[in-house]
Amino acid sequence: MSTVKGVLRMEGENGDIIRKYIQQVWQAGNYRVIDEQLAPDFEFYVSITNEVKDKYWYSRFVPTMRQPFVNIKVEVISLVEGGNDVAVYFRMSGKQVDKAFGIDSQGKQTIIDIMSIFELEDGLIKRCRSVTDLAGLKAKLK
Repeated sequence: MSTVKGVLRMEGENGDIIRKYIQQVWQAGNYRVIDEQLAPDFEFYVSITNEVKDKYWYSRFVPTMRQPFVNIKVEVISLVEGGNDVAVYFRMSGKQVDKAFGIDSQGKQTIIDIMSIFELEDGLIKRCRSVTDLAGLKAKLK
């Protein structure tokens, strides 16, 4: 356990896997990592619709979320690991350059807050449950 800038960090091997995954996929846009780090039977729980989606759907979802923004930066605010589960609160920021969530680009810098719980098995991500502050994002984009 350590504290960085007043942020509690509790992590081990699984926490390291998730931190690297978020940085490589969400910040760097390295989508190859999705195929490498997600289990073949990966499940993504969509909080808005209460649906469960598979690895293929998720591999198409991530680029769609990143596409309207440039100069994306990701900051892990808090990460806590317990057994096979890793809870992480991270913030993604970037400048909107294309239509996002039905809102035309205003060229604004914006922030998206995301809370996710990942379940790992044998070093691979088996499940992810995420809540994204879409209402807050839409308010910032208008």
